[in-house]
Amino acid sequence: MDYLLQQSDYIKLDDLSEVFYISRRTLSNDIREIERRLHGYGLQIERKPGYGIRVCGEETQYRICIASQFIQEKGRRNAAFETTRLRAEQVIRQVLEAENFRLSLLSLEGLTVHITVAIYRIQAGCPIQSVSGVPLEIQSGILDVAKHLAGELEETFQVCFSLPEVYYIALHLTG
Repeated sequence: MDYLLQQSDYIKLDDLSEVFYISRRTLSNDIREIERRLHGYGLQIERKPGYGIRVCGEETQYRICIASQFIQEKGRRNAAFETTRLRAEQVIRQVLEAENFRLSLLSLEGLTVHITVAIYRIQAGCPIQSVSGVPLEIQSGILDVAKHLAGELEETFQVCFSLPEVYYIALHLTG
């Protein structure tokens, strides 16, 4: 599932079988389970004859799914993700302290994971394109904190947080 979520192009089932050293039959069974799990996040597997399969859905749903996977697999995260997550957490703590904005440790961990996933998705060329589905009635104070945080993250990670990305951060700060 993690592998499919990271792919933007179609991938053939035979190629997936080779990547994971499993039979086509085992892969087909796994794909059914993955489809069931993806459905819970509003994502689905798109099949295109001759091209293969890929996950499709809204970018925000991708991120929620990926973040959920990372939270559930806390002990099995890769080193690059952990390094980025730790750097992001440091930036987040500094901004929240400067803004006198309080979060519980659990909320801070969730925010950190979501922002780390956002950084990876932006770097992969998958930014949030619009604010549709995001409530625009976010308090201006929270939006200011989100803008400050986005600016610091841009400087640290050399990525661009567009307005929809800032709203995504604000939405997580609100939660």
